[in-house]
Amino acid sequence: MSSEEYLREILLDFKKQAVDYLLRDGDFIAGVERILSMDNINEKEKAKRIRRLAYYYLRRFRLEGKEVSFIERGEKGVSAIISYLEELMMRNNCFSILDVGSGLFPTTLDSWRIKPRVYIAVDKDEDVVKKLEEFSRNLRDVVLSVVKMDVARIDDYRKFVSSLEDKPCLAIYSRILHVLSRVHGVDPLEMIYSTPSKIQVILEPKTSLVKEKDIASKEKKFLFTIAHRCVNSGICYKYDFYDFPNDVGVTLYLS
Repeated sequence: MSSEEYLREILLDFKKQAVDYLLRDGDFIAGVERILSMDNINEKEKAKRIRRLAYYYLRRFRLEGKEVSFIERGEKGVSAIISYLEELMMRNNCFSILDVGSGLFPTTLDSWRIKPRVYIAVDKDEDVVKKLEEFSRNLRDVVLSVVKMDVARIDDYRKFVSSLEDKPCLAIYSRILHVLSRVHGVDPLEMIYSTPSKIQVILEPKTSLVKEKDIASKEKKFLFTIAHRCVNSGICYKYDFYDFPNDVGVTLYLS
């Protein structure tokens, strides 16, 4: 069995487009080879680690040929989100952004027609942080601050946001809040309440990351629950739902 056949078998339930993308990614292939060369783990564990690696590498997309974040969104989906954020900034005279679990999304800033003055990107991945820091050196018109942090450690996150002298007026949680809730047991309202931004945008995917499965209804229900809890608790005074090509979203307006 060739290495390509081996990977396709391990990732049989992944979207074909996703697997094709992975097979062209030299960094992913190098990572697979490192896993396969490990003598201290069995074949089942190797397959498990390769699948985990695949999930990581698929949290990216390409915009105009440049690697950014979340491949499955595509250029149309990314452009729609950027346009919405631009409109939100203009409508609310709000030009500072806190991106919680940013990934490489901030590297789209060059393509924004209306740019924030300050953009704080928070991510736990060392490689992402290095790439964002490198990108920030040549970025004009925007002060991009990059913070390495695991936001699942809610106490550390709370200390960080409380230490900010200038509180960003807009916060983004892009495909991260449901993961924090489901995997790490973080209460979404605790994250929202801890974040000092008066406008907070939550985005969740319409389809699963790697499988041909529609999860829009499940994610909408998750967002509805957050929005209703937010208003009922007095943290928010209103919310708006939005539909993007590949994401569902809600914007919360905090009291």
